[in-house]
Parts: sequence; C-alpha cells; structure tokens
Amino acid sequence: MIYYINKNFATVINNLNTDGIQSYIYALKNLWLRLEKFDQPLPPSFEAEIKNTIQNLKILPLSFKKCFPKFCRLTVNKRLPENNNQRIIETKWLGCKLSDAVKEYGRMNFIGQSILYGTFAIPTAINELKPQIGDIVTISEWSLIEPEKEMIVYPIFWKMAKNAGFFQIVNQYNSLTSRYDKPVKELIDAQVEFIAEIMSKRINHNNLYVITSSIANKIFFNERKEEIEAIIYPSVQDKTRIDNIAIKPNSFWTKYKLNSVKEYQIEVSSDDLKMNILTGYSTEFINGEIIW
Repeated sequence: MIYYINKNFATVINNLNTDGIQSYIYALKNLWLRLEKFDQPLPPSFEAEIKNTIQNLKILPLSFKKCFPKFCRLTVNKRLPENNNQRIIETKWLGCKLSDAVKEYGRMNFIGQSILYGTFAIPTAINELKPQIGDIVTISEWSLIEPEKEMIVYPIFWKMAKNAGFFQIVNQYNSLTSRYDKPVKELIDAQVEFIAEIMSKRINHNNLYVITSSIANKIFFNERKEEIEAIIYPSVQDKTRIDNIAIKPNSFWTKYKLNSVKEYQIEVSSDDLKMNILTGYSTEFINGEIIW
C-alpha cells in the first residue's frame, strides 16, 4: 500500500506567501529552460554553478513507503576492472561500487559517490547499458533479506506515466495535492514536473549528468536526516518507460541479498529485439564467490 509522508509539507510551504510561490515557480521554469538547452560538455565552472543552484532549491518532502521484494541488475563484464569479457567469479562485482571506484557522473550519482542502480525488467537494463553483440553480461537478482521490509522512496514522475506502478503513484499524488489551496498545489505540481523533466533529459555528454545527479543528491541527502533510501524513476532509454530504482548503498546492503546470477552472451540488441544465449546460472555463493 502506497502512502505519502506529508507531515513536513506545511513547514516548507507556510513560509511562502502567494507572491513567493509564484516567484519560485517562475524561477523553476526559467532554470529548466536554461538546463534544457545544454547539449555539450560543461566547463568545470558551470558544473559548480549547477550544483550550487540546485543545492539551494527547496525540495518538497514528497515520499512514500513501499516494499520492493526483488529487482535485477545487469553487469557488462568487460567494463569491470581487469575483465576482458570473462566470467565473473566474485560477487563483489555485482553490487555497489566502492566510492573511490566511481570515476564518472551517473544519472543519480556524483563522481566519487556510490549509488546502486536496479531495474524490474532486463530489456530495460540492456537499453540503458547498451552492451554490444558478443558481450558477456551477468544478470543478478536481489531479494529482500526480511520479507515485506519497506523503504522510504522518492518518486520521480509526471502525468506521462505509462506503467501500472506509476499510475498508482499519480493517483496517490492527486489525492494528496487535492488537500491544498490552488497556489500551493501549483507549487507542488511545478516542482514535480521540473524534477521529472530533468530526470527524463537525454544525456549526450557525461558531465551533463551533473544536472540530474545534483537533483538526486538533494533528494537523498536533505535536511530531514537523510531519511529517503531510494528513488524510483522511469527509464529514459526504454519506450515502455518502466521504472528503475536507485538505492543508497547502506539500505541496499542491509536490506537485500543476492538470490541468483545468470550469464548471457548478447546476440542481438536493438530497441525492438533482444536475443541472448544463456551461458551460466547459479544460486550458490560461498565466501564471496559464485559457484557456477
């Protein structure tokens, strides 16, 4: 059962009068117009400016509790250190990277910041990671250590949601915002739409991810004692717009365990067709090693 945590809404919005709300909405829209046009690598000074600008935004504490019994990760073997398209033996390569091993921005992470990315549909992961024909990939399935354990989750969506999970979120969101006066509802709508637009932006140069990762960092590490554990968001690369999940490392390691691994070789990888050869399978893990 999804339910929103709205106890802090009043604290945030009561400090804004109608003029303040309209000014904030105007500022959000203008910031998006600036960010939307970026389609080339950013100078380092612009990276710092974007981080600082987004850090100063007031992100409304919109979140809910939900149980995610399991999800999958896809690892492209040859992208791991010292792996030349070979089988993975150690389970450590299937979970979160160590922070000092994170050398590039991701959609939800800064350089040097470890965030666990998962999906609920492997074709989506293939579209996101784009392995090449002939690549060996490893699909790891992770399940809850404690069944029905919930996480506090921030949803990134707008009313374009196309899958059942996001329809449910939209319905709950509409129920929540109907309680507020029109100016406040407009503020909430404007911010939710702004964040959805940023997170759905197609990124062509890696350091442009500073835009999305700055928003994610603001959500994950906020003044409310870092309570948000995960962010769910629609896939940018998949036409189904199925949701992905990004989880803080501590929540991932304390709540989830490795359930199974499958190894495939990619034969066909296109938007419309996926064909893979199963080359290995295991549910046995001893002392950090996969027993194939």
